[in-house]
Amino acid sequence: MPDLPVLCPRADCPSHSGKPFTYQCRGHFSRLCDGRAVQRFQCMTCSHGFSEQTLRVDWRLKRAELLAPFFLDRISKVTHRQSARNHACSRSTEQRHFRLHQQALQRRAQLVGETRGQQARLVGLAADARERVAHGRDH
Repeated sequence: MPDLPVLCPRADCPSHSGKPFTYQCRGHFSRLCDGRAVQRFQCMTCSHGFSEQTLRVDWRLKRAELLAPFFLDRISKVTHRQSARNHACSRSTEQRHFRLHQQALQRRAQLVGETRGQQARLVGLAADARERVAHGRDH
């Protein structure tokens, strides 16, 4: 079952400023990369459409297959440089995946309405890795 949003993904939607948020299911589409069916929705507050894919961590990633290995590297405290070397990609790709993963976790927590404890745990994982980079332990 898909994660159902509690807010419209669009930042300029009035539902972000207190107006009630409602949506309707508007069909589905098949992803080109793997053929998986993705549910489409329409926000009844701002009339814009969005999909279940918008709520996924791998939204807009060209190399989505690297997301899980990169995440495992993060929790194993492997550096960005070594992780990129292990997965035959550039360090900028690995760092971009890391930043997108962190942003997606924060966005998902907001849209799905996770509790503060769950948010703190998810953001804490990303902050730990970010702190290692800031202190130069990634090189």
